[in-house]
Amino acid sequence: MGRKISVSFVLLFLVLSLGSIFADGGGGILIGYQAGKYPFFEKNYLASRNMGLMYYGGFGYGLQGRRVIHGGFGYAISDPTGESNIWGGFGGPITGFRIIRKPVTISITSWTGFGGVYTGRNTVNPDRGFFCISEDLQLEIGLPILRWFMPVIFVGYQVSANLVPAPPIIGFLSYTPVMGMRITWGKFR
Repeated sequence: MGRKISVSFVLLFLVLSLGSIFADGGGGILIGYQAGKYPFFEKNYLASRNMGLMYYGGFGYGLQGRRVIHGGFGYAISDPTGESNIWGGFGGPITGFRIIRKPVTISITSWTGFGGVYTGRNTVNPDRGFFCISEDLQLEIGLPILRWFMPVIFVGYQVSANLVPAPPIIGFLSYTPVMGMRITWGKFR
């Protein structure tokens, strides 16, 4: 009886894993920055508490039914000018929906992350390190140059805030438009 269950479990696992042969998805590297306003919305300002931070890291995702996006990411943030001395990192799940697949890909995604932020020369609050939550809502446009290679540009809106040790949202808060680029390897056609 135990052997039949083991063999059945192994066969079920092998059959279910065959679905990955037909799966789309990818992974790669990203670089983005906080933009106080979008260049193409010069006259329409979005609410922004822009700290001029850059972020860079990696990600991976799969598509369920060629439309629903599930994955994960990790990225570091830093102040490239060194004025605020802010740095840290976030990681978490990616969820979203692919609107168009060919000839370009257009997707709407949510990047929800938890991580830490060090605020350096913070004169307002004596706490300098925070456990934070971050949410990015993004519109992605990708051009699959090859079956396995796709550069992607994205625009979105990012909100990051502390959870502890200071009262939530009091110690660290950033809300701003973001934009950037991803280099993605995977299966796209």
